[in-house]
Amino acid sequence: MWVPFIFIFVGMAPELGSAGRDFAAWVDQIVPGLFTVLPWGATLLTTVAFALTFALMFTAMAFLFGTPLWAAYRNRVVLRSGRPAEGRIVSAVPTGVRFNHNPVTRITLEVTPSDGRPFLAETEMVIKQAQIPQIQPDTVVPVRYNPDTLEVAIGEGPGR
Repeated sequence: MWVPFIFIFVGMAPELGSAGRDFAAWVDQIVPGLFTVLPWGATLLTTVAFALTFALMFTAMAFLFGTPLWAAYRNRVVLRSGRPAEGRIVSAVPTGVRFNHNPVTRITLEVTPSDGRPFLAETEMVIKQAQIPQIQPDTVVPVRYNPDTLEVAIGEGPGR
């Protein structure tokens, strides 16, 4: 993310006096047109760098906020339409992320469907401080799972 900032300031070189104009002329010999002043007063290099900065910023924000929202949506879908099963907690490891002061925990489960072979699955969930003692290895919890993707969500589903 720092690279576009450098180009923003390099694009302002002609405004830094004779040394800046000399530098801009030298760069313009290598890549013609970078220091062309556009109608709004900025150089082409500065304008492209600004656009790239904002594109990278919005992409980072989409990943930062979009990923948890997508995971929560997928969890609700599995809880609503998944098949019920039993899950034995194999491990519960905090991810280091907190949501409202509660840890987000990655839980590995051994899921035992009523009509098939057991399988291992992982899910992440926010665990309230009071629930931490209940989410321990070898604890059996009700889960719902999607038989096509083997996605798992802890809970009992619609009637929760």
